[in-house]
Amino acid sequence: MATIPTMILFGLLLGLWWRICLPMAAVVWPMVEAAGPGIEASDIPWAAGLGLMNAAVGVAALQGGLVVYRGLHVPPDRPSGRSR
Repeated sequence: MATIPTMILFGLLLGLWWRICLPMAAVVWPMVEAAGPGIEASDIPWAAGLGLMNAAVGVAALQGGLVVYRGLHVPPDRPSGRSR
């Protein structure tokens, strides 16, 4: 049986493509859970929601880290290309 950090890692790894990652998580997580013992058909929507939320945590962590990195990273001065 898979654990919650699996989907958080999924979101961290594919967080740049979050528009694809989040719906994919809602489909993949119930399939992973259904492969293991103990899940009933009535639990599949709950599993999809939990997979989506856990992947969203990973995506938010990646996107937040990128915002912080881009805020701290100061690009070197580039020549403007104009001659004086």
